Amino acid sequence: MTEVYFIRHSLRDNATYDDMDVPLTAEGEKRALILADAFANVSIEQIFSSPFQRSVRTVNPLAHSKNLEI
Repeated sequence: MTEVYFIRHSLRDNATYDDMDVPLTAEGEKRALILADAFANVSIEQIFSSPFQRSVRTVNPLAHSKNLEI
């Protein structure tokens, strides 16, 4: 059976107003690393993300740890 995990982007920096390019806060970056650790023992075949910078940066550590492209 296929399992699908939906992850919401981490904490965004509200000082930036361009919605596509809003980065994560320092805390958001830390939480993205915690996300990767939380899925360390989970088999993942694919990672999908919206093109928003905050979304890509949220799953980037996970993708790197699993040697997958987003």
